[in-house]
Amino acid sequence: MDFKSQLSAFFSQPALLACIFSWLSAQFLKTLIKLFSGKVHSLKELLELLLWRTGSMPSSHAALVTTLCTTIGFHSGVDSDVFILSLGFFLVTVRDAVGVRRANGLQAALLNKLGRVLSEKGIIEFKAIKEVQGHTPAEVIMGILLGFVIGYAFCVFIQHFDDNILTDIKTLYIDDLCVDENIRGQHIGKSLYEYVLDFAKKSGCYNVTLNVWYCNENARKFYEKCGLVPQKIGMEKIL
Repeated sequence: MDFKSQLSAFFSQPALLACIFSWLSAQFLKTLIKLFSGKVHSLKELLELLLWRTGSMPSSHAALVTTLCTTIGFHSGVDSDVFILSLGFFLVTVRDAVGVRRANGLQAALLNKLGRVLSEKGIIEFKAIKEVQGHTPAEVIMGILLGFVIGYAFCVFIQHFDDNILTDIKTLYIDDLCVDENIRGQHIGKSLYEYVLDFAKKSGCYNVTLNVWYCNENARKFYEKCGLVPQKIGMEKIL
């Protein structure tokens, strides 16, 4: 595989895309909250909030590491080494957000306040130090929830052994494939489906199946576009 193909494969990797969208979604929500509370005073501040500024609700760091941990857990399994590594990274990041980083931010704010008072009295010359903002537990929890629901696919293996009617094949059944409605239309659903398809192939599955409501025309069209075809028809009579 040449460099261009490797680069293309890297930037289309579902776990990477999920993490990017998780981070940007958290930053976007953070910016909206700041805007509505009247705490954004310049275009520079707005851009910083949208892209990288730390602190506030929800925690973008917590959202990103949760998404990473979730996608690795679904793809590689919770018993894999790489999932344990991502879980350790998740725990360290969350602990840092509510612990060390938050404490450092509070201490820096107090030192700046003290320094300004002493400077106004002519006792010392003072230059403000950087205040690195941490998070409250509530902000971290909201970030974790956001990171989990950004995009996930819940799947189960189905296999019938020694059945007189059903063929002995291994099937990956997609119980749920969900994308946050605020970021739909950005091919995240297709990336999730392709991720599941690749996982099914590596797991030795014969096919991938799912159920979709007949009345949900958008969902049916989406799955048909992904290459799925009707397998069986369920019928009912409303009483």
